Amino acid sequence: SAGLLGSASVVGAVGAPSQLLAETNGAQASGGDALLDEEALQRRVEAEIRNRVEAEARRRAEAARRAEEEAQRAEEAARLQEEEDEGRRLEEEAAAAQQRRLADDIRRRAEEEIRRRVEEETRKSVAAASLNASVASVAEIAAIAAATAPA
Repeated sequence: SAGLLGSASVVGAVGAPSQLLAETNGAQASGGDALLDEEALQRRVEAEIRNRVEAEARRRAEAARRAEEEAQRAEEAARLQEEEDEGRRLEEEAAAAQQRRLADDIRRRAEEEIRRRVEEETRKSVAAASLNASVASVAEIAAIAAATAPA
């Protein structure tokens, strides 16, 4: 019955039901068909151990599957966040480029307006100088005419 005791101690370590342990003790006490009962009980104990080990393996496999799914969701969330951040960065760059274009356009318009005003003022100054020269010429001619006119 050393095999039975060994199995019983393994079952006890795994957490076998107290019914199986009681049957183990009963088989040891009855004597007669103890060897057959011991083998049948040993198979039941081994089956119970196997069932518990398999159940634990399934539980762990399910936990690993859930953990993998959670990791995939986290990776997807991180990827989406990166895409969102990249989109925001591109929008900010586009806005900055638009601001630069707007500033360049305002600067160009201001330079054109200054150039137009300078040209206009230059034309006015030239026209005024020309008019002054014409008036001076007319005044000279009138003075010459008055000086040379018979009295």
